[in-house]
Amino acid sequence: MLHPRVLVFQGAALMSLLGGCASPPPVAQPPCSNIASCTLECRAGSAEGCFLAGYRFEGGVETAQDLQRAEALYEESCGAGFQAACLGWMRLLSTSEEDTRRAKAAALGRTACDAGYGEGCLRAGLLGADAGPALISRGVAILRRKCGELADDPSCTILANLAFSGALGSADLEVAAAAYVRSCEGGDPHACVRVAELLEERHPDVERVASRSSDEYFHAACGLGLLRACTEHWTRQLETQRGPIGEDVRSRLSALCEIGEADACAVLAKLRFLDGEADRGAYGESRDLYERACTLKNGSACNSFGIMIGAGLGGARNIDLAHEVYRTGCQLGEEEACMNAAWMEAQGLVDAGDPERGLARLQTACARGDGESCYRSGQVLFLAGDKERATTLTERACRLNEADGCTALAVWLLDGQGPETGGARALELATYACQSRSGGGCMLAGKLHESGVGTRIDPQLAKSFFHRACAYRSAEGCEALARRVEGKLAAEFWVVGKTLRGRACREGSASDCVTVGVYLHRGLGGEVAIDTAALFYADGCESGQADGCLYAGQLLATGSGVEVSRDRASVFFRRGCELGNNDACAWEGLSYHLGDGAEKDIERAVEIYERTCAAGSGFGCVGMGNVYEHGDGRPRSGEKAREYYDKACAAGESRYCR
Repeated sequence: MLHPRVLVFQGAALMSLLGGCASPPPVAQPPCSNIASCTLECRAGSAEGCFLAGYRFEGGVETAQDLQRAEALYEESCGAGFQAACLGWMRLLSTSEEDTRRAKAAALGRTACDAGYGEGCLRAGLLGADAGPALISRGVAILRRKCGELADDPSCTILANLAFSGALGSADLEVAAAAYVRSCEGGDPHACVRVAELLEERHPDVERVASRSSDEYFHAACGLGLLRACTEHWTRQLETQRGPIGEDVRSRLSALCEIGEADACAVLAKLRFLDGEADRGAYGESRDLYERACTLKNGSACNSFGIMIGAGLGGARNIDLAHEVYRTGCQLGEEEACMNAAWMEAQGLVDAGDPERGLARLQTACARGDGESCYRSGQVLFLAGDKERATTLTERACRLNEADGCTALAVWLLDGQGPETGGARALELATYACQSRSGGGCMLAGKLHESGVGTRIDPQLAKSFFHRACAYRSAEGCEALARRVEGKLAAEFWVVGKTLRGRACREGSASDCVTVGVYLHRGLGGEVAIDTAALFYADGCESGQADGCLYAGQLLATGSGVEVSRDRASVFFRRGCELGNNDACAWEGLSYHLGDGAEKDIERAVEIYERTCAAGSGFGCVGMGNVYEHGDGRPRSGEKAREYYDKACAAGESRYCR
């Protein structure tokens, strides 16, 4: 007799338990042995061939999962009187929200129940057929009997699902595991995967009844044709193997990807992305593989594909397309893709986005306990000027162990309350963030110890925080260390900093591209390579980094390590000026002053020099000094020239100091 709790067990929950794991029984001597032969048998009029082909499309066995095609094949086979196919059709119909499809599923279930199929009894009862509780009781009794008689019957898997969930009265993992093991040995690959997953969770009841390791069960499921199990098995092999064996595993994953196994494509994409550290062309291949996996309905791959598109890795940068891909990943159930789409919308980065909707989604996720969403919500509100709500959300992010939230709070305290009032609390927050492996938190804590804000000055303790910042992948931390040590150790830290900046540049950070240019220009972390530095500066400028425009223009204007091109230099200076860099504006003034790279216009040059000098540009002050020293467009005046040269000196142009 069924436990009374089963009679009130929620239909939707139990239906999900019966869902994908309740696979049709493999026959003892099937008329076909693979997807191709089963499809041919079906076309030749074999109801059993249609059923076995449908089973493979439903479960992703030997092919990519295709539920629409599976349903069509099941319907065709069921129409020819093959009862197992009617069960498959019933399974797919019963997951629908449409009343007509659910009613059809209930009718099929009742017919299957009368034919002795326990799954049919259960589904008919759950879908609202008459005498539902009695049908459920009858179904469980049939499942128990058939599982005891036949290991190669889906009854064992269904019974295992019920036992695992507690729907038979109380959760009994040992009974569930024994049924899964029996079903796996009977040829159900999905049951093999379930045993493997339970073993990985280290359930002692499962370990007692399982006869193999988790990887061996994945391998068994792979041998039974379940493609995703093959991916899981070979990925594990790849994690432990190197050299030729590793290449063999990659080739196997590649073959799986070629026939439509989305997870295999995603694994290969990640591997090629990691290869990009040494092989820039690998990013393009990684992007293509993520796109293929996303097309094959892998939500996590869509998220990664969106990241690459948004950063311009492996191809053109396209913010709108990245947002579209994130939305696709979100629809496939990938929560991180949902948050990335909402983050873009909340910042107003996409025309098709809705900032208010994006912010609302982030705040909803924050309320559910997602610390990163709290932090992102706080950032949006802070930039919008709503500091009170921003602080509340960022404090919640910090409490939820989002280290960047703690670091942001520390910075806001220092900016808002000042070092004297907010220093101690800022140091506490930065230290906590550092303990959570935040490079930014460690860097801020080091600065506070070095300057004595919120604590006494302690250079050694500051250095230890910089060291942790570097270890936690903060290039700024590595650079801080390099400036504070000497010799070989300094060189090593510059190398690490350069590597981290280069990686960030490849992942889409334009400011880091400019910094990589500085490394190459000055020979930090390796040899001087000014021509390559110029390319990095230009990339940064193109992505909106004004400093990149200034540095690229200076190299081209002076011919320092590259061929002189004042026309190109003038273009860079103009772009840098438009982006708000006063020094770039001052250098643009020089183009008008000399008539080199732009039409000579001394009055325009003087106007630019005066404006940029007043705004703090030393080079603008130098320009005005030259104007008065040589009488270009203004009366010659040594006194006025010296006045401007003194301003240039104060602004950092040391060659003009007395």
